[in-house]
Amino acid sequence: EAIQYTEKSAYTKTELNDYDKWLINALTAQSALLDMEEKGIEKGFEQGIEQGIKKGFEKGIKKGIEKGIEKGIEKGIEKVARNFLELGISIEKIAEGTGLSISEIQNLK
Repeated sequence: EAIQYTEKSAYTKTELNDYDKWLINALTAQSALLDMEEKGIEKGFEQGIEQGIKKGFEKGIKKGIEKGIEKGIEKGIEKVARNFLELGISIEKIAEGTGLSISEIQNLK
């Protein structure tokens, strides 16, 4: 009885060939998906690096502009202080008006 059951449940050559084809297709599809996933990760990583560089560059430019403006304001205040010195205004009054220290004004002479 067991032999008869085994003979009835055995796959035919055609069924085995069909199964082999299905298995090959399934493994090929799985491999393709893994390749696509890997390429997607690589592309995402590259895009992340590009965005990071761009953002860093933009921040650097912004900080550079801010520093330049600050330096320009400092130079402008120093120029005003020099002009006041040439006009004979007291160092104390210049310090009061410009926010510079007395020693900073003395160094401008």
